[in-house]
Amino acid sequence: MRKTILSTYLIAVLSALTTAARADEVVWSQDFEAESLGQYGSTEPYGTVPSFNIVTPGAGGTGQAAEITFNATNGVSINFQAQTYQYPASGNTATALANYTLEMDMAIQGANPGFNMEISVEGPDGTTFGGHVSRWTVAAANLPTAGAGYVHITLPLSNSVPGNANMPIDPTSSEFRIAFGALAFPGRIDAVPETIDIDNLQITMSDIVVTNPPPVLNIVKAKPGLRIFEQNGGSVFTQEGIGTVDTNQAWVGSTPANPTTYKIAISSFPSEPNTALHMQFVQASVINPFVAYGNPNTMDWTIRRDVSGFFSQTVAWKTNLPGNGTLTNGVPVNDATNTSTTGVGTWTLTFTNDTDGTLTAPDGSTNAFSLPTDMVALFTNPVVIAIGTTPGSPAGFGQFFDLNRITITNSAGVDDDDFTKDDTLNTNLWNPAFSLDAGSVFQVSTNTPLWINWTTPDDGFGLATKASLTAANDWLSPDYYGGGNATNSTPTKMGLTNKWTLIPSACLPTTDGTVGGPVSPTGFFRLQNPPPSQ
Repeated sequence: MRKTILSTYLIAVLSALTTAARADEVVWSQDFEAESLGQYGSTEPYGTVPSFNIVTPGAGGTGQAAEITFNATNGVSINFQAQTYQYPASGNTATALANYTLEMDMAIQGANPGFNMEISVEGPDGTTFGGHVSRWTVAAANLPTAGAGYVHITLPLSNSVPGNANMPIDPTSSEFRIAFGALAFPGRIDAVPETIDIDNLQITMSDIVVTNPPPVLNIVKAKPGLRIFEQNGGSVFTQEGIGTVDTNQAWVGSTPANPTTYKIAISSFPSEPNTALHMQFVQASVINPFVAYGNPNTMDWTIRRDVSGFFSQTVAWKTNLPGNGTLTNGVPVNDATNTSTTGVGTWTLTFTNDTDGTLTAPDGSTNAFSLPTDMVALFTNPVVIAIGTTPGSPAGFGQFFDLNRITITNSAGVDDDDFTKDDTLNTNLWNPAFSLDAGSVFQVSTNTPLWINWTTPDDGFGLATKASLTAANDWLSPDYYGGGNATNSTPTKMGLTNKWTLIPSACLPTTDGTVGGPVSPTGFFRLQNPPPSQ
């Protein structure tokens, strides 16, 4: 194990990025004129079952269009995806996403949209949850008004974010398809049916030389603990986090002499109002991103930064209600007193019997609560706990929670994990599959001393490091120093703006520039274009 004391780690000068496009032209298009009327493309229902068809007339009252149809009921969640076929691209030679724009004509019939739309460009390997995907979330207010006819929509690729695999499309790929998703939890419309017509899809490549400002890089000392980023930038309700491996986490059977307690020690809370940490108790035996949303019985203990600047905690629940992630029939039970001026510290949920308990804030303030007696039978084991963060607003995208410890006592599935002492995430206790986006959860240890983050766009740039600016050896990547055995985490865009990567001690530069050499007490990092060759 390599040990080092970092006395000075500095940021070196950045290079500028200039990317030229070859021509102003349409490089991919589809007007659906060559497709047969009737069923088309593919759909993925996630609670809502859509149909996807080629219909006539299209935009301007002529030709053909692609039409998505679904039934919407006010108060019932909407969630589905529909994808076009893959079609070939030609002439797309510019390598920067900033040179490309997705355009289309869209019309909506039925009711004014009470849902957001996720619109994605998918590369040859792109899927809803994997591969190379670039996407936008278009708010309901920015979608066409129902009955207003076709509206032209323009989506610059520079404003897109990567899909769940954190891999944006390669704009020079040989083919693309476009995906459309409707999302609302719950839906705010009542339309049978609701239709979305799409025509004249195209991707254009600009003839303007794109000169992006160089990305700005920051180095931050990493503190041991568990960090959960709010990586997803598409929804303020999307959760990232972990779940318990043990499925015996129910509080049922608690007594005053042997109370069941759930404690979570938070060392860093996001600065934005409405950011929240959730511990969701779900009568289930598996962990996935939708376990709390899709299960009919969920109790949610939420710790939130309030708009007032204080912090609060609530208990809410849903019973016999699958597919409603908002816990609308779960009345908040006795908010903890909003006198905690910080979210940092240990928060505690205690049950003294099957229905009664206490919430305790870091400042020691407490509130008692009682649950309905008919909940007891719905929360006997198997019960898992899904621990996740929500940004609460677009301002929370990309922010993070740092956790020091989680302790569960007097349940059948007792867990106690001090994250400040772990080298890797203990997968015997925690399952990271609860995160919607992979790469959102990081175990930080004494062997991972640095966080590095930088702004985007960063097309063409790569991270490089060097022991000193006067050292004879070249700028080299942290992966080079890791020698393939201890590489830094893949730089991942967290939210809409910044990329982050965690640097292990083994990836720091050496005094002589060799793999395995003596670790330099000083060092520099920079982003360079092109990236280092090794």
